This record gives sequence, C-alpha cells and structure tokens, in this order.
Amino acid sequence: GSYHFAAPMPKAAAVFALLLPLARCFVVPAPILSRPVHAARASQPPALLFSVFGKPSPPPAPKPEPEDVSFGKALRRLQGSPARAAMAAVYFSALFYVFSGAAPPSPPDETVALILECVDPAAAPSIFFCIFNSLGIMPALYAAVLLPGAKNQSPLPAAPFLAAAFFAGYGATGPYLALRQPRPGPVSRSELGFVGRTVTESRVFGGAMLLSSLLLAAKLLAIDDWPAAVATYRALFDSVQLVNVSSFDLLVLSLFFFEPAREDMQRRGWYAAPGVQATPAQVLRLAAFCAVPVVGPAAYVFARPALPGEEE
Repeated sequence: GSYHFAAPMPKAAAVFALLLPLARCFVVPAPILSRPVHAARASQPPALLFSVFGKPSPPPAPKPEPEDVSFGKALRRLQGSPARAAMAAVYFSALFYVFSGAAPPSPPDETVALILECVDPAAAPSIFFCIFNSLGIMPALYAAVLLPGAKNQSPLPAAPFLAAAFFAGYGATGPYLALRQPRPGPVSRSELGFVGRTVTESRVFGGAMLLSSLLLAAKLLAIDDWPAAVATYRALFDSVQLVNVSSFDLLVLSLFFFEPAREDMQRRGWYAAPGVQATPAQVLRLAAFCAVPVVGPAAYVFARPALPGEEE
C-alpha cells in the first residue's frame, strides 16, 4: 500500500507550539476589577506556579486572644467564687480587727518570752506551743500546693506572698489566695521553679512536713492537765495579741486549705476537672485531708501523686 506523510510544519510554528503550554504555567491572571465573593481566590497565584517548587504553605493560624490578666478580671473571678469572696472578706476583717484596736495589746516582754518558749523543743507541752509551731508548717504546705500553678500568675506574683506567709501567715498570703488565677491543668515537674522542682515536690519534703505535724500532735496530746492548759491559753488569748492573732491565723489557714488543695488534686488526677461533677469518693478524699488541721494537709502533700518529670 501507499503511505501518506503530513506536510512538514514550519520551524517557527513548531517552536511556538512547543513553548505555548509551558508559558501558560507561568501566567498570572490580571486583576479583576469587580469580582464576587466566591471568586476571592482569583487574586492568588495559580496553584500550578507553586506546584513546580512544592506544596503551598498552609495559612498562618490565627493569633489566640490575649488572656485577661487585669485586676478587674481578678475581682470578677472573686465575685463568682464563694470561697474566694470569703477569703477576701476574712482578710479585710482581720486587718480591721488588728489595726482598729479590737485585738488585745501586745506587751513586748511577754511576747518575746512566749516566742522563746515556743522555739525551745524542751519546753513543756502547751496549746500555744502547738499553734505557734503549726504556723511554721502551714505556709510550707500552702507553698507545696500553690507553686505548681504559680508561673506567671496575675494580677499578683506568687513568690513574695508565699515567702512572707512564714512571717505574717494569712496576713501575707490572703490577697494572693483571693485574687490568683486558677491553674487546675496538668503541669510537668520540669516546668516548676527551683523551689517547687527540688523541694516541695520531693517525698523528703512531704515526709518532713508529715513528721513535724505528728510531733506537734503528740506534743499536744502529752498535756497532762487539760483544764489548767485551757485556762492558761484563754488568759493568754485575752491578754496577748500574739496568741490571739496567731490562733485566728491558724484557724483561717486550716479552713481555706481545701481550695488550693482541690486545685492541686485536679492537676494530679485526684479530683474532677472544672465543670465535671466530682464523685463522692473524690469529695470524701478532699474532706479527709482537710478535716484535721496541719496533720491532714501534711498527709496530703506526702501522699499526693507526683507530677510527671518531663514535659509531654
């Protein structure tokens, strides 16, 4: 049979036909003066242009809204929490009680003598001896449950108030307790500061606090003549400001320990997360650790689950 060949294409036309598809890959559409909403993507370069070099970059994630860390937000949080409102009310009541002259006087000689007696381990058992030394334990227990949530706290920083609590008790830590941001979320041990990471999270610290609280309880139970001990304590309570204010201080610190302890339980999985109904067992566990002043909180700090060691 016969074979038919197509007429040869001119050289210029062949080159143009070869380059035309390639040129279309690099053509950027001209701006459109009037476009509907659904054509907004027309302003973007053709996907084919970037397919030569790889996948297009994903759009940037929207910036999260900044958290409200103002003092006004703290006041609104205080209004929405009965426990926080009670903390603030007790704090201002205590200030009024002390500075209005309602508290007993503070004779210097008797005050110094009482302090020296309370720091003597060989001193005879007394009610105020146990109260005074308990006020050295409770601030440490508060630090143990508050430091995991103390990073970048607002509107008040944690460190000055927790440190001053060893000298002024609730008079120092009250404002921080009432205004601090809730931090029930999980946190790793490596995220804590030096004191929290190496001291208050250690079992040695928890054991020392529990042992100290049990020794004070044993000292209290070693009182032989309870009627005489109570009469002596009442006389000091009515006449010496140190005894009077310290007694109220220990009472308030013991009553309010449940709030930071519950938050600490939440970050360790021992209590339901905010917004979730706690089980009866979880409520009972919290109540058990807070029922006995000083000893109960110390037992919690010793027995609580450890934080994970590394960030996850």
